[in-house]
Amino acid sequence: MSINPFHAARAIQDSYISYLSSTFSFMDRALQEEFTRLLNQPGRLIKGPILEATPEFARGKTISEMVDTGVLSKSLLKLSAISPEMILYKHQEEAITKLLVKRRNLVVATGTGSGKTEAFLLPIVSDLLQEYEQGSLGPGVRALLLYPMNALANDQVKRLRNLLKDCPQITFGRYIGETLERKNDALEHYRKVFSCDPLENELISREEMRNSPPHILLTNYAMLEYLLLRPKDTVFFDGSLARHWRYLVVDEAHTFSGARGIEMAMLIRRLKERIFASEDEHLQCVATSATLGNGRHDAPAVVAFASRLFGESFEWEEDNQDRQDVVYATRLPIISTEDAFEGWEYDSDLYLNWYQTILSQETTDVLNDLARISRQAGLPELVIQQAVTAAQKNGWPAFLYRLLKHDLRVINLQKKLQESPCLLEEVAKELFSDDPEQMEKVVALVDIAKIARPEPSLQSLIPARYHLFVRAVEGVYQQLEPKPRLFLERRNFVEEKGHRYPVFELAACRNCGATYLVGTLINNELPAKLQPPRMDDEYQVSYFYLLGKAVTEEELDEDDETVLTAQTYLDCKQNRLVICGKCGTIDLANTVLPPCDCGPEHYQYLLEVPGNEEGRVITCLACGKRSIAGMVWRFLTGTDATASVLATALYQQLDQEKPEYTSLREEISVSASTDDGWESAPEDAMNISVNKEPPRLLIFSDSRQDAAFFAPYLDRTYSQILRRVLILKTLETSRSDILTYGWRLSDLARALAEQARRSGFFIERETPQEQFNEVWRWVMFEFLGLDNHINLEGLGLMGFTLLKPEDWSPFPALTRPPWNLSSDEVWMLFQILINSLRRQGAILFPENVSPRDELFQPRNREIAVRSHSNTQVAKLGIIGWNPRHLNSRLDYLHRLSARLEGHPTPEDCRLALEKIWEKNFRLGQHTNDYFAEVTINRDITARQLRYEMWELQPTLVKPDIQWYRCDRCRSLTLYNLREVCPNYRCSGKLVPCEPYEVLRDNHYYRLYTELTSRRMIVREHTAQLTSEAAADLQVKFNNGQVNVLSCSTTFELGVDVGELEAVLLRNVPPSAANYVQRAGRAGRRVESTAFVLTYAQRRSHDLDHFRNPLNMVAGKIGVPHVQLQNPKIILRHVNAVALASFWRQYPDYFEQVQGFFFAPDISGPDLFLEYLKEHPSELLDSLQRIVPLDMQPILGIEDWSWIKHLFGDSGVLKRAEDEVVNDVTELENLRHKRFESNQGGVDHLSRLIKTIKERNLINFLSSRNVLPKYGFPVDVVELNIINHSEEARMIELERDLRIALSEYAPGSEVVAAGKLWTSRYIKLPPGKQWDTYDYAICKYCHNFYPQRAEFEDKLQKCPVCDRSFGNNQGTFIIPDFGFISSPDPPQRPREKKPERTYSMRVFFSPGNPSAEPKSIFLKYPHIRIKATAQSQGKLVVINKGSSGFRVCPYCGFASMGTEKVPSAHQTPWGQKCSGTLRKRYSLGHQFYSDILRINFQGYQNTDSGFWLSLLYGLLEGASSVLDIERQDLDGCIYRPSGGLYSPELVLFDDVPGGAGHVYRIAEPNVLEAILERTREKLEVCECGGKEGDASCQGCLRNYRNQFCHEDLKRGPVIQFLSQLRDC
Repeated sequence: MSINPFHAARAIQDSYISYLSSTFSFMDRALQEEFTRLLNQPGRLIKGPILEATPEFARGKTISEMVDTGVLSKSLLKLSAISPEMILYKHQEEAITKLLVKRRNLVVATGTGSGKTEAFLLPIVSDLLQEYEQGSLGPGVRALLLYPMNALANDQVKRLRNLLKDCPQITFGRYIGETLERKNDALEHYRKVFSCDPLENELISREEMRNSPPHILLTNYAMLEYLLLRPKDTVFFDGSLARHWRYLVVDEAHTFSGARGIEMAMLIRRLKERIFASEDEHLQCVATSATLGNGRHDAPAVVAFASRLFGESFEWEEDNQDRQDVVYATRLPIISTEDAFEGWEYDSDLYLNWYQTILSQETTDVLNDLARISRQAGLPELVIQQAVTAAQKNGWPAFLYRLLKHDLRVINLQKKLQESPCLLEEVAKELFSDDPEQMEKVVALVDIAKIARPEPSLQSLIPARYHLFVRAVEGVYQQLEPKPRLFLERRNFVEEKGHRYPVFELAACRNCGATYLVGTLINNELPAKLQPPRMDDEYQVSYFYLLGKAVTEEELDEDDETVLTAQTYLDCKQNRLVICGKCGTIDLANTVLPPCDCGPEHYQYLLEVPGNEEGRVITCLACGKRSIAGMVWRFLTGTDATASVLATALYQQLDQEKPEYTSLREEISVSASTDDGWESAPEDAMNISVNKEPPRLLIFSDSRQDAAFFAPYLDRTYSQILRRVLILKTLETSRSDILTYGWRLSDLARALAEQARRSGFFIERETPQEQFNEVWRWVMFEFLGLDNHINLEGLGLMGFTLLKPEDWSPFPALTRPPWNLSSDEVWMLFQILINSLRRQGAILFPENVSPRDELFQPRNREIAVRSHSNTQVAKLGIIGWNPRHLNSRLDYLHRLSARLEGHPTPEDCRLALEKIWEKNFRLGQHTNDYFAEVTINRDITARQLRYEMWELQPTLVKPDIQWYRCDRCRSLTLYNLREVCPNYRCSGKLVPCEPYEVLRDNHYYRLYTELTSRRMIVREHTAQLTSEAAADLQVKFNNGQVNVLSCSTTFELGVDVGELEAVLLRNVPPSAANYVQRAGRAGRRVESTAFVLTYAQRRSHDLDHFRNPLNMVAGKIGVPHVQLQNPKIILRHVNAVALASFWRQYPDYFEQVQGFFFAPDISGPDLFLEYLKEHPSELLDSLQRIVPLDMQPILGIEDWSWIKHLFGDSGVLKRAEDEVVNDVTELENLRHKRFESNQGGVDHLSRLIKTIKERNLINFLSSRNVLPKYGFPVDVVELNIINHSEEARMIELERDLRIALSEYAPGSEVVAAGKLWTSRYIKLPPGKQWDTYDYAICKYCHNFYPQRAEFEDKLQKCPVCDRSFGNNQGTFIIPDFGFISSPDPPQRPREKKPERTYSMRVFFSPGNPSAEPKSIFLKYPHIRIKATAQSQGKLVVINKGSSGFRVCPYCGFASMGTEKVPSAHQTPWGQKCSGTLRKRYSLGHQFYSDILRINFQGYQNTDSGFWLSLLYGLLEGASSVLDIERQDLDGCIYRPSGGLYSPELVLFDDVPGGAGHVYRIAEPNVLEAILERTREKLEVCECGGKEGDASCQGCLRNYRNQFCHEDLKRGPVIQFLSQLRDC
């Protein structure tokens, strides 16, 4: 059966809330109770389940019938992959008929899981088979399949291999960047990956495809651009082998919108011009997409989009099906239209009884049981008999169908779902009113209605899918006045009785629960208002200890020093502050004047808390405990931790032994395998078989690094839970031995290894010894007491006690005054004191376990104890039994003495502690049994505990074990001496307890005692994997070897992942289209109800959509917008056509910059200009066929004036030539000068010149806007992995240079294939040199200026304001060759995801504008708006790192500025390098785009949020007025000289090279329309009330500007624009 959504939602909610209440807690009981109450408020953290109808696709003819009617070739029936009885969907039949019979161009927009591929692939193969039968099938491309991602092309190749395995006459090939050049190399690679030879009809190398072009060619848009330009690839488009083109298929067409759509449209026009001699010839074009518009009413817009994309005719005439070129899925109505019938209503218990019968694994005769239950419910016998008769023919689901089809509840639910998705709770109330079991009954009704169908091939009564949304906690906030209140939502104030009372964020110590205030002090000056922290800046906050006495330096626990990596003492003055709860003012407490006028009755006292460099508070002022991970936590849910909790809860809801329904067709014919991509529509005869494969789960993340990190994170956290489950299971199964003999750690390890083997925890290649070593790690992890709040000991499930020697006796001094302890009490005291050493890790580990293992972080080092310690030996891992000031042992004696009648003095406590150690606990000859002598750092003698002398105390096996719980810190312990809590500085009292009674609602207690011991095998699936590794992982996922995939968007588009019951989205996707694609991965099994769980992260985009999730589930999907009226983009394609024609005639001028710009006789640009001046007629004909008619006069196609765009004074090719020639000339002159004067650096200059000349020509011309940049990955660089591990062979780390500057910078860490890789080198190939630029930033006008570092004339003054740059200068390297990883072995990812520690900044350089900037003015009474558009606006991204990077000029080794400079280093290949690390460099990247600078002269506003709001408002208005995609425009704030409060708004085309959009804005009427449209759009929104003191996704916020969401307010912009309008 399906996931029970009610149980799943409740289990997920319970798990999530118990996790929150178990992880975060307050010492203050009232606060804790209020916090728990808020967490449990209905609808606060959970929305749903939402029920959505997913009607099945209507079925059409079989393959055999399509052949009989002459639509498909008879030869198709000879293919073993196709069964003649395979039933097509109705829309597949319609598409195939339109393509083959009507020969129409077609848009297939049929949704996810609808078999879109078969809709075009079957016609293509059928045509090829017919051509073969006619004897005319020779080499040459017939069909081009274009994909936006290589993953989709790779997936399609797998289908073709299966489909065409016994059809050698049809050839196919995949020509992408990964395709190797030579056949022998490709064959070797293929055999290595697949362990077999390829099919004879699969062409696997470029060499083969050029020699004999395949009939079906698969590629992507970037490679198609290369193919059209490269002279050696003309065979595909020119000559006798290029005369057979028929089909062009563009998959996932919805991705080609805006500028991307224009680029693709021009690319397609160029393709058609190359392959056809005249406009009378046409390709048959097919576009496919699961998310293209919202049904038939959008069809006119869809065909308009397709017509512009392909340049071919697509039609939609509503009343003429022959002229409808969009195929939509024909879905079956969920409301029965069989006959009119009044209907009836059953006793609602009947649904539950039926449901439980079907769920029961004991019943073997479902039909008779259902009939029996129906009779017991009083149903008429005649009706039951009719249902039984139907079931005997069509299976027991027909019985349910006959009885439910006229059920009024079913009919009402069908009508409701037909309209829109709805909340399941609302449905339950409507159908079952006040029934206390309404949720259970509505779930039962939906599930049995999902199964109920009259015949196996017909639709069930209610096909459905469930959606559940869970939101992050934004923190805990408290109103102090007039009455304390808690909130879980961010808010600045609460208005009561006309006054606004401030609300403050809270934090708490994770050891003692002490309360802290959190906030931001503006400019860190007092007095000031304590502002709430920004959502996007978690670290730049201040913490304030609220009330209470703070610890002093001498009261810190010295034992913590062994795990602290830096000085963490209280190095602050602990300024005493006062805060007003009425107005929020904070000031020093000892000032003469009060902080405000509110009065002292509103004041509370605080202490400011120091934080480390990362903003973490590592020392609690209340209890003195310290931790490098931070002791004081805000109540913020981490993305990965929470997602792990949700994934675990969802995974447990997946049915491991789920019933599956095998179809009659599968019993008759086994020729079509279940994974060959050619399954027919389900035709289920309901014969139940049990599938024992592990459940599978797909988890989506937007970011590849998020997905990559989450895979090992989930694997680690789930495995840790499972380890503890196995430990408890081992203890339970060994109950008899434990009760008879008692168990120690070694006993547990032996039995646990066997239990783990039986449970299938280990992989087969692990040896028994390796397995035994592994379980010893688990045992030692528990013994160390790590994760005390969530481990088995901390939850009272298993404890450890020290064995007492039979002949031991206590020290007499401890049995006499002032101590007066009994013998048992002395032994208990010894256990408590020695146990503190165990908790610190001062243990002699077993030989097969290393204390340095990463599992034991942060105590993964060897730790020992001796009599006394100091800060120096503490760094070596040695703690002192006796403290300098205070440690946990002396603290315990102090607190114990307060409970004793003799009241021992502090001196008595210190003496007792010293004597206990000095006299070896009076263990005598047994001392060596308990302690081992060890030598640390060669000369320091210390001790470690022996683990052999500790006995296990498993609570579930020994129910008489007495546990105690502290009434203050609430921790559990087995050690009770005079009711003193053993926790450091805790003043609480120990009370006897039963762990189950006090912790049964604890998240981890429930997990360890209730979790099903089911293995979860988690892997990453992102674009970081090689295509081979990704394909192998996909196979393993489909067959169950890997059952959880953490993926980025690689699986969002139509990659086959088989049948899934559930998906988890780790964030709310950017749009409804993305949500539909991801949610559509689940629920393709028609008999199960899919479940989609979405986690709304703590960011504005996610939380806005959480408030109304129905909009995301049923959201409208717009039709992509493409307008071929962008001269900028079209001119780049004109250039490409002309250059491709030139290179075909002069191929020697292709390949490198040197061959084009530095040819020996005549330069490429000069020869190209001569070629164009001849006005070749074939080129003119080509351009007239490619460029849209209305754009030809604008661009000057017929009169050849478009050439000025290349060779005019500001022509793009002339500028590119001037740049490269001038650079090389000046560098050669400098080299000559240095050579003549015997100066150094000649070799460096030679390498740099060589680097410039050997650049890839296409990439260079694309980056300079000569060629279409969209089609080329010109700015992509790689992080080369220097490692030979299995994981290294799986990954290919490539990033756009703008991202790589941060993500791959030296010292950065990247997670891939479950490992943590560190970048260390800036790659420098032999004989090459980096481009380096000096740069300066004017601190007065903020302008940015770069120039080549080699030039002798250095930057001195700003050319705009003529002021000196001073020290505000630097040098940046452009890492064009990429980066190289450290040769050190990769590590396991840590608990926290690697942070981007480098701040990236984008600079706009106003220098070097285009020759003719375009300016306009709008004049108002007090404001003049100036808007200036210019092309070739330079933008530079700079990464300064942490104080820059020291770089070796020989091998590229780089050290961060904050790192210690190594005395020596090696090359990436392990040789010693003679180079030295030079000055501090930055990393940089330059790019160009069209810029529009808008200045509001005469107007100033000191609120930076206003300017951001105005900027993003204008971007929204501009995209609306220009009718372009919003993503095609972006902007920033630029402050010229004197523009601090009157900055310029810089709008730029967010399209490589620019798209000309901003030039369109530079028209007075257009800019006026944009201002008015902006005002209108903002006024329509209702967020922030009448004042508009907020923003939302409907006005200013979007997915990309989350960094400033809290600064955006629509109200001030409306007011400003209204004033302009009314002037």
